[in-house]
Amino acid sequence: MPAVTVVIPTRNRSGFLRASLASVLEQEHEDVTVEAHDNASTDDTAEVVRSFADPRVRYRRRPVDVGLYRNWNEALSSVRTAYVSVLQDDDVLLPGFLRRSVRSLEAHRNAGMSFSDVAIIDEQGTRQEPQRNDLPGGLVDGSHYLHRIVAGENLVIHVSSVLMRTDALRAVGTFDVLHQTHAFEFNLYFRLASRYDLVHVPDILAEIRHHSNQGHRRTSGGAIGMTADRTDAVGYLLTADQAGDAAYRRWLSERLLSISKLRSSYTAEVVSDVTLAPSVRLDVALEELARSVESGAQLVLVDQGMLDDERWSRWRVRPFLDHDGRYGGPPADDDEAIAALQALREEGAAYLVTAWPAFWWLDYYTGFREFLHARFPRVLDTSRLVIFDLRREVAGAGVRDA
Repeated sequence: MPAVTVVIPTRNRSGFLRASLASVLEQEHEDVTVEAHDNASTDDTAEVVRSFADPRVRYRRRPVDVGLYRNWNEALSSVRTAYVSVLQDDDVLLPGFLRRSVRSLEAHRNAGMSFSDVAIIDEQGTRQEPQRNDLPGGLVDGSHYLHRIVAGENLVIHVSSVLMRTDALRAVGTFDVLHQTHAFEFNLYFRLASRYDLVHVPDILAEIRHHSNQGHRRTSGGAIGMTADRTDAVGYLLTADQAGDAAYRRWLSERLLSISKLRSSYTAEVVSDVTLAPSVRLDVALEELARSVESGAQLVLVDQGMLDDERWSRWRVRPFLDHDGRYGGPPADDDEAIAALQALREEGAAYLVTAWPAFWWLDYYTGFREFLHARFPRVLDTSRLVIFDLRREVAGAGVRDA
């Protein structure tokens, strides 16, 4: 079987690092090298690595902290094996990860990377919950993956569950902090999917540790960065074969504009002077609503309960989801959202009004969004409100399959 390098970028995580290293050395794959790339740790990381006394283990320490991103990329720069994996220093590989991942890529030479399902563990290593990817098992067309990302699906791929073909990695470039430091690996996955297929190994072959000392992976601008990465995914799909179809291009255009609107909404939460002040934004939204919807009409309002104002009394407002006249939180899934809306229509609801604090609903709930677009005309679509007329249904195309 081809040689594999597992790189473990690390800094001051010696307590978790021991388990990560052991999980690689216990893999069934014969030709494996594990490289610990120490980003100027001040704990006993060096002693932990050297305690393994295994010729397959290599240790490199940087004299100064170069940051997470640079340490990850510098760890990849010296890889010469056919395959490479990046294992975070607090995660562990389960038996069979390398063997099954390598065999999957060997069987599909047009695939640039493989990934498995994972389980979440706590600081003590106790398993909390499985996280299974909703992509089909086996070969996944790269354009299909990008299509579902653009559609709004949350198809999380954990970096520690990924094995990459080194030639493919060199072809598209390594990690890049193009839009965010929160989850910069997704930009790489999108670039790989734009040129190669993926392979999903639909079994739990890695454990991802959740604990308190993970602040470096969470930033307030993470949502902004993710929408920017998804904008790039639209660009990649424009070069795919299905983009030759005019209807598909129209769908891409609509998704691009919707993602851009969502990004602006997130940006306004972080940078206060980038758009209208919240009070002014509400004033303008209510003016737009008054011009678009007659007084006294029954509205289904999607605002996450955030836009309380006496001026809404001009209409008969039903919160969504409606729990005894109060906002009851977001729906569990598309089916619940559709069923709840249909029930409100039967009770006389004439319009669905989605306000900017809940624009993410029309992105995350992909089935609910496509149901609305296919069944009801939009009477308003601005950076503040999206309004659907629920009184009449229209024939619609819905989303096209990738």
